[in-house]
Amino acid sequence: MNNVIVISTIMNTDALLDAAARLLDRGDDLSFSALAVEAGVARGTVYKRFASREALLAALAERGHTVRDTRERLLDAVGVVLRRDGLAALTLDAVAREAGLGAVTVYRRFKDREGLLRAFAAERSPRRLAAELGTTGEIESDLFRLARETLVFVRKHTEIFLLLVSNDPEARATFAEAREGSTSVRALTAALIDRSFPDPTGRTVAAFHGLVLMVALQARGDPDEDARFVVETFLRGVKR
Repeated sequence: MNNVIVISTIMNTDALLDAAARLLDRGDDLSFSALAVEAGVARGTVYKRFASREALLAALAERGHTVRDTRERLLDAVGVVLRRDGLAALTLDAVAREAGLGAVTVYRRFKDREGLLRAFAAERSPRRLAAELGTTGEIESDLFRLARETLVFVRKHTEIFLLLVSNDPEARATFAEAREGSTSVRALTAALIDRSFPDPTGRTVAAFHGLVLMVALQARGDPDEDARFVVETFLRGVKR
């Protein structure tokens, strides 16, 4: 009798985890109420199996199911569409197809194309690097960290870099809004470099950024090695 109860419990748990995985794959919210409906059981059954949402997510992770936040999944899809098809092809339906989710999910989260683009610009902007990096006062180590994270960012989000340097009015307006109230990577670079290489013309900062971007776009090596090359070349010149 006890064996029957154990087997029944395992089967019920597996069925609930299957249902939870389906909800996540569709981009639906993973609430216990939604899970109960999806699994065709009473909500109390879900609470008996999992004490909290965190416990449910942990069980899914142990099962090997990658739990991706729906918002991040959609923003990743925006990047793919932009990189592959360009800004003109970016629609909510195109993003939904790329993410493998229903169009209703995109509309529910972002309302319209403008809201989707605003969220993408704000959350994937390189300005987040400036906010997260900060400074230590050691120019070489600070420049290394800045170069490395910029290299990684540009390689991962080439579409954003291309939008930032484009003349597309929609792209410029979207990222201009995202810039408000935040420190740019260029401003952070200037703050670091001006301590050791004061240059009112800004050419020194431009030279550093140009070197970082060219290495980022032309090479696909180890980011640590590439960042060291950039900093060594910038501070000491090319070595034989």
